[in-house]
Amino acid sequence: MCATVSPWSEVKPAYGYTCSSHTPERAVRTYSDGVADFATGCEFTPQTRVNCGSIGKLVTAYFVTRMWSKVADRERLRLGALLPGLPSPLADVSVESCLTHTTGLWDFRSLVPLFGERSTFVYGVSDVLELVVRQKELIPGFSRQYSNTNYLLLGVAVERQTGNSLQELVTEWLGSDVGNFVYSPQVVVPARARGYEIVGNGDVLEFGSFVDGRGSTNFWANTQELATLVARVTDGYVKQPAYGGLPLSDSTFYAAGQDGGFQAGVVVDSGKGRCHVALTNDPTLTTAQIMDERLGVRIAAAGGRSQVREEAAHGTDELQGTYTCASLGVRLSLVRDSGGALVVSTGDRVLGRLGRESQGIFSDGHLDIFQQGEQLFLCINHARGIPLERSAT
Repeated sequence: MCATVSPWSEVKPAYGYTCSSHTPERAVRTYSDGVADFATGCEFTPQTRVNCGSIGKLVTAYFVTRMWSKVADRERLRLGALLPGLPSPLADVSVESCLTHTTGLWDFRSLVPLFGERSTFVYGVSDVLELVVRQKELIPGFSRQYSNTNYLLLGVAVERQTGNSLQELVTEWLGSDVGNFVYSPQVVVPARARGYEIVGNGDVLEFGSFVDGRGSTNFWANTQELATLVARVTDGYVKQPAYGGLPLSDSTFYAAGQDGGFQAGVVVDSGKGRCHVALTNDPTLTTAQIMDERLGVRIAAAGGRSQVREEAAHGTDELQGTYTCASLGVRLSLVRDSGGALVVSTGDRVLGRLGRESQGIFSDGHLDIFQQGEQLFLCINHARGIPLERSAT
């Protein structure tokens, strides 16, 4: 599979969305608009399925806490005991630290740009594990960061321990009406929408990427399936999940995901016994905006990347040169262009053109270069705090 620029760049695409509010018994409000598939003109409906991305972590967390129900047991249990042969430092992290994103492991999805094309790839789980085991030490100075690697390892561990695939467990433990994990780009997903993004020149990029993020992403569902899934893991919207999302208050919980040009969002209101769902392929909107405007549900979720910048000490702007990341075997070139941007490249591939945000901090929204004390760090999406060392040549 590959990414292709579609022919719709001259006309603003009519992206689509669908959203709904649910009680445990039924959907009480539903709104849909726009196009789910530009090639066929198919419209978005409540039956349209999208890749809900990281919402799959709700499922994986449910399986893990069902298998090891006590926090103390999960804190003692190491991944190396569940996945024999897993090298350190991966083998040394606990199951509980994976659930809470406190392992210090880099996000394998975010490392892909260092080794291949940013949006054009097909990665199986074995390819992903090859990326994961490149990390030779846990991240110094960053105790918590969101990482798909954590839930990928949990997903593989659950499959090894049960002898069943995650999808088989979905059907057995949650039901056949809650959506499904997709492990192969060849698998047909009924009523599948297509995902798109707008690239720098204004063209529309049709996503053709696929990553088997076993347990961390590639969970496909429509609004009713997603609402049913959430009802099953929250006992009918009565309790909040402990993992896989963000508590907004004592009674509300927010889970979101994005993958392959799609976005999905869910709000559980245990105080009112309701669930709100939004799905879209529109890169100009967020699911939080859709739920706010169409369902009257206000979400005030905290951002994650600003924390790194707050922790970063003011450094020098003289960052040009050649750097290596020894633990990944990657060499990067940092060069200022005529417009003042910091161009980051590896070999002949440009990873990003970063604008200066403040002294010693450069970013393009996906990739950051910054200093903390005397140490220079690289951040790619969720992979934060990758140390860089200046090369002699």
